[in-house]
Amino acid sequence: MVKKQNQTDLRRVKNDKKDSRLIRFCLTRGAGYEFNNDPEAIILKSLVRQRDSLVSARLKVDRQQNDIRHKEKCLKQSINPVYQELAHVLRGKIAEIEKDLKLYRPSEQRLLQSIPGVGPITAASFISEVGDINRFKKPKQLAAYAGLDPRVFESGASIKGKGYITKRGSKILRTRLYNAASVAVLHDNMFKDFFQKKRSEGKPYKVALVATMRKMIHVIHAVWTRGTPFK
Repeated sequence: MVKKQNQTDLRRVKNDKKDSRLIRFCLTRGAGYEFNNDPEAIILKSLVRQRDSLVSARLKVDRQQNDIRHKEKCLKQSINPVYQELAHVLRGKIAEIEKDLKLYRPSEQRLLQSIPGVGPITAASFISEVGDINRFKKPKQLAAYAGLDPRVFESGASIKGKGYITKRGSKILRTRLYNAASVAVLHDNMFKDFFQKKRSEGKPYKVALVATMRKMIHVIHAVWTRGTPFK
């Protein structure tokens, strides 16, 4: 919110004094959530981010290796296999981190994985980003934290409506939800039914998928707060 509030200022002045006033302004209006300084939470969050960074690096190396393979095919001779070796190392490190992720709050991870489309990485990411689900009394608060709340446009008395999602919250949660919803709608479950209903109403693919993501986050909130697996 601090960044968004700063963007509303006509004069983009940045210094320590102005930054402190801006932060105070946002806090007095109830923005943000209490910082959880629990060591386990910090470690889990760091592991999730490390994995994301390594996956991104591996994808880049894979693309570079594919380019090398194409050149080798054209030249009919081998080139230094450094990208292939790097990809092998990165895959090993990613596997190590994913093994470590399973050690943190395993019962909650299993609980979230009972939801269609929610796999090990999505479950671990939600736990690392959200921490204590009881901070969010309502599902719409969790949706806002993930940046899935609709952006409202108002202009005088003539134009009032909802636009795109705000994307103000955790990018990691949005990415995980997008992946989870994309998988869930391919199989027979309530999310596929909901997605197809939106499509039958004439909604574009991405609009229907975002609606499914919001539906999923409501289910995640219910399952997590009640402590009962999805049925």
